[in-house]
Amino acid sequence: MYFDFRTFLRLACLSFLNNRKEILPPLTAKRVVFLIVFFTIFPVIQLFNAFCFLLDDIFFPEYRDMEIKAPVFIVGNPRSGTTFIHRLMSMDEEHFFFFKSWEIMFPAIIQKKALSVIGDIDRLLGGIFSSRVKRFESRRFHNFNKMHQTGLFLPEEDDKLLMHIFSSFDLVWFFPFKEVDCFSRFDQLVGPRERKRIMTFYKNCIKRQAYFKGGNRHYLSKTPYSSLKIDSLYEYFPGCKVIYMARNPLEVIPSMINMAHEIWRATIDIKVKYPLQDIIYKTAKLYYNYPLARLGRAPQSSYEIINYKDLISAPGRAIQTVYRKAGLEIAPKYQKILNEEEKKSATYNSRHSYSLDQFRITREQIISDLQDIFDRFGFDTQESAKKVN
Repeated sequence: MYFDFRTFLRLACLSFLNNRKEILPPLTAKRVVFLIVFFTIFPVIQLFNAFCFLLDDIFFPEYRDMEIKAPVFIVGNPRSGTTFIHRLMSMDEEHFFFFKSWEIMFPAIIQKKALSVIGDIDRLLGGIFSSRVKRFESRRFHNFNKMHQTGLFLPEEDDKLLMHIFSSFDLVWFFPFKEVDCFSRFDQLVGPRERKRIMTFYKNCIKRQAYFKGGNRHYLSKTPYSSLKIDSLYEYFPGCKVIYMARNPLEVIPSMINMAHEIWRATIDIKVKYPLQDIIYKTAKLYYNYPLARLGRAPQSSYEIINYKDLISAPGRAIQTVYRKAGLEIAPKYQKILNEEEKKSATYNSRHSYSLDQFRITREQIISDLQDIFDRFGFDTQESAKKVN
C-alpha cells in the first residue's frame, strides 16, 4: 500500500483544529466546506485509482518489464528556467516521453487509454471539447499563467504524481504545516522505508507511462523538488542524467516568494502579504547548495549545469550541450524548432519584475549567504529588481 494514511489523517486533524501558528486563515464557512469535500472525496478518488492500477496489473502486466532507459531529470530552484528547458526538450518526441497534466491526474494505463479514445473522438468532431477546456483554462488561470503556464495538455512537473499517495510537497499549498516539510528535503529528512515507498510508486508510474507512450525513448522529467532528491534519483534510476538550472539568486528568490504568495492566495485565500518568507528563503538556499554539492560527487558524465542566461540567450546551443552529455543526436525536425527558438530569444523580454524592497530578505543578505554561488557562476550582485519570468 503506497498511500500515506498517517500524514492524511494528521493533516485532516490539524486543518480542523487550526490551533497552530502556521499561515492558515480562520476556519470560515468556505474553508470548512473545502476541507470536508477534500478529505471526503480525495480518498475515494485514490481508491478508484488503486482499482485502475489493479486493472493495469491484469490487462497490461507487461508494463512492469518496461525499461526506463537513461532518464533525464531537470532540477533547480523554482523560477530558474526549468519549465522553459523542459517544454523545449519535450518538443523532441522522437527522443523523449514525459507527462502532460492530464496524464498525471489519471496515472493508470487503463485510464489513459480510455481518455485517449475520448480524445480521438474529440478530434473527429473538430476539437469541440478540447477547445472549450483550453478557453476555460485561459480564463481561470489567466494571472497564474503569467508566472507558469498551466494546462491539461501541457507537459507538467511529475512530482505531482505523488499527490496520489499523499506524499508530495505540493500539499503545502493547501496545508502549510511543517508535517509536509520532509517532502521538500527528501534525501535529508525522509527515512529509507518511506523513501522506498515513494520512489517505488513514482518509478511504477513512469513505467506505466512508458508502456502507454510506447517506443524506445528516454524519460524526461522536470521537478524543482527533485533538487533535493539527487541521491534518490541516482539510486532508483541508474544511468540517469541530471540537468541543473542555475540562475541569479537576486532574480530567483523574490520571484519564489511572490509565486508562493500567489499560490496561497488562490488555494487558501491567505490574506498575509508574502507569508513564510524566511522558510522560502531557507529552502531556496538549499536548492542551490545541496544539489550542487551532491552533483560534485557524481561522475561528470551523469550531469550538466546550465546557466539560465545561456539558455535564454542561446537556447539551441544550451540544448546541444545537454544532448552531447546524454549521447543524443539532434534530428533535423527538432533542429528547426531550436532555430525558431533562437530567433525568439533575440527579442525576448520578461513580463515581470519583483523588487527585493518589498521583502524582509535583503540583497546584502542574499549575497552574503550565497557568495560562493555568485562567485562560481559570475552572477551580477547589483541586480535587485530585474525582470523575472
